[in-house]
Amino acid sequence: MSSILIVGAGLSGLMLALALLCNGISIRIIEKEQRYVIGQRGCGIQPRTLEIQQFLGILPDILGLARLAPSLQLHSSPEGSTSLMTLELNQTMDNTTFYPYINPLILGQDTHEGILRSHLQKDYNCIVELGTQFVAFEQHLNDVTVQISKLNDGIEVPETATFNWVIDADGAHSTVQKQLDLEFLGVTRESEILVVGDIHVKDRFRDRKYWLFWGNDYSKKLMAMPPFETEDGRYNFMVGGAELDHTKIASSCEELIKVFQEVSGRTDVEFSDLIWMGIWRPNIRMTKSFGEGSIFVVGDTGHVHTPGGGQGMNSGIQDSFNLAWKLALVKKGISPMSILETYTEERLSIIESMLANTTLGVNYRGSSLVIDEIHLAVENSDPYHSRNDGTIRAGDRAPEALALLPLRSPHILTNLFDTFRPSLHSIVIFSDAANEQSDSLKSVIPYTKGVVQTIVIYPQSTSPAIVPELADYVFVDQGRFAYKHYNVVGPNTEFVVVRPDGYIGALAGGIDGLTHYFKGIFL
Repeated sequence: MSSILIVGAGLSGLMLALALLCNGISIRIIEKEQRYVIGQRGCGIQPRTLEIQQFLGILPDILGLARLAPSLQLHSSPEGSTSLMTLELNQTMDNTTFYPYINPLILGQDTHEGILRSHLQKDYNCIVELGTQFVAFEQHLNDVTVQISKLNDGIEVPETATFNWVIDADGAHSTVQKQLDLEFLGVTRESEILVVGDIHVKDRFRDRKYWLFWGNDYSKKLMAMPPFETEDGRYNFMVGGAELDHTKIASSCEELIKVFQEVSGRTDVEFSDLIWMGIWRPNIRMTKSFGEGSIFVVGDTGHVHTPGGGQGMNSGIQDSFNLAWKLALVKKGISPMSILETYTEERLSIIESMLANTTLGVNYRGSSLVIDEIHLAVENSDPYHSRNDGTIRAGDRAPEALALLPLRSPHILTNLFDTFRPSLHSIVIFSDAANEQSDSLKSVIPYTKGVVQTIVIYPQSTSPAIVPELADYVFVDQGRFAYKHYNVVGPNTEFVVVRPDGYIGALAGGIDGLTHYFKGIFL
């Protein structure tokens, strides 16, 4: 029996599957559609998502195809192809030692999902079950019985299966969510409806390095965006405005082309196959809870957003990464069931406060799971802006630290992010006293069997005569970034616990703080 059923094979569901399998948890992932979804759809990847993908070991494949957001050319409308001005959609910044991936990237959702499915199959022999529909469920004390319908050669084959948990990643109209009766609170902005889709262009626009815009946000507007991972003449489009009949436009390719010519004035562009098209209504909604009993929701099933900044897709991925390590520890019998309640606690406040353009500032400072012995508790802390006060606190994103020199062979400079694992807590110990390190490590050994790793970092000027044998990694802070980024000063030993999702679970000055934190995590 698989431990977890994931309903929906979009980005949130696929990332959840990868994170759970990385933790050694058996899963099934089903998708009601009979073929994989095509089209650009949610194409913006925020920096924190890139960091998560690094932890999962899939980032090289993403970076091989993703690109920086292009410039936007504003065109006269409907006078033709004259460009009025060019706007930079994002201010490109240099990556830093603190933020190794600081710029959002663009990658079509169909390509993105294909990369994740490839890793599921290659690394874990896991395949998405297409044409498989969730029908109904019945919750019990320790598991969930699920009714599933699988389409096989045009015939629906019913199935009954039992799982420890069901995770709904099937979007805002999912069957699971409706049966849970989770109320969606919020608004739909009918005035901002768009017709969206992808279409092939035979006679391509002269320059595919720009996104193109005609019209205005009020009466009529048209945006054409070439994907950069394919050269097949495809363009993603968005059409909107109060003076347009969106239902009529979405009724046929001919109506779409007619409006394109009307708004842009371009009758010289020859179109080919319409790949897909639909009406998108901007909902800003969320549920009051992200779970009930043994069923949890991630991504659009629990909250939907405007398309600005790729908020929906990226926040859904963070939902999945937050939930995965907690489910894994409970399934392994290491953590209490109560830790799953912190999924809603931590993620709900983030979604409510989603105002920033990137997700690097997200923090869980107010979470009941985190322990901070270094700083006093911060009341009314903003869950979307860490480091604004110049400090690193428990609940913040764990910073990167480059140029760490291993004291064990091979002595090749490495980065702290390369040591983090989605299946492990990491105890990072800052101190220049080797004997103190050894004593400290002996004290935390009871927690380290397969779920915790230890990382010792000495100051840059230290040449330790003794290398702690019990540590998984021992480094000298050759580049002086680790002590700087983690705000470690003075001669005292400081412990930083980094959770499997890459957030700081504890800042402790001694063993008592570590013990306090892990008592809240492990049985």
